[in-house]
Amino acid sequence: MRRNVEHINDIVAMQQNYARFGAVNEMVNVTDLVEDSLRMTEGAFTRHLIEVVREFGDVPPINVEKHKILQILVNLLQNAKQACQNSERSDKWLRVRVANGDARVTISVADNGIGIPRRI
Repeated sequence: MRRNVEHINDIVAMQQNYARFGAVNEMVNVTDLVEDSLRMTEGAFTRHLIEVVREFGDVPPINVEKHKILQILVNLLQNAKQACQNSERSDKWLRVRVANGDARVTISVADNGIGIPRRI
């Protein structure tokens, strides 16, 4: 219980830190930002027995609105968690990749959950 309360306190502190700056671009370490989003959602992955795989390449800092990118990442991670949760697989996983290529930094989230139904 104590560990869970400390985890919640850490999440609230991180969210307050991001909210404090609003609408200001700043140079951020992409891997640190991704790790923050993973920390905010790690309890759900643990509860649903979803393995998180990190594939972090060496990337330069980027100039972004940090809180907006964090919100996008948390939403992507929650969507991936739901897709895995709704799957009947026993080997649920989520992969987060940070890469550098073609003069861009890319962040990708992939999972082996149920996916999106094909439209006919």
